[in-house]
Amino acid sequence: MIPFPTLRQFPALLNFLSAYLSERDIENRTEEQAIQYFLSVTPLNEIILTIEEGKKLLNKLFFPWKEVSSAANRYLSNKQEAREWLTKIMKILEEELKKRKLTSYLK
Repeated sequence: MIPFPTLRQFPALLNFLSAYLSERDIENRTEEQAIQYFLSVTPLNEIILTIEEGKKLLNKLFFPWKEVSSAANRYLSNKQEAREWLTKIMKILEEELKKRKLTSYLK
């Protein structure tokens, strides 16, 4: 039997989604501003772990899209939309690391 992944198996990603992106509406921040804030207050090793976990989750056949939607406090209507949204978020994080010349730390 293939175990289904849950966000609990990706604690850094879960923390990022629930602590930074889920509160963005309350704090009147765009996703990009929430990501900038995350990058400004989070240690580099945690940022890298968040990206790695996001990529691992995106590569899973069974994608817990409802959990992603709930953790991020964002309406995502289906698995495809959730994957596309999380892919976009991971790309923004990686691009920000590139701008800061920190991509050598990524696997």
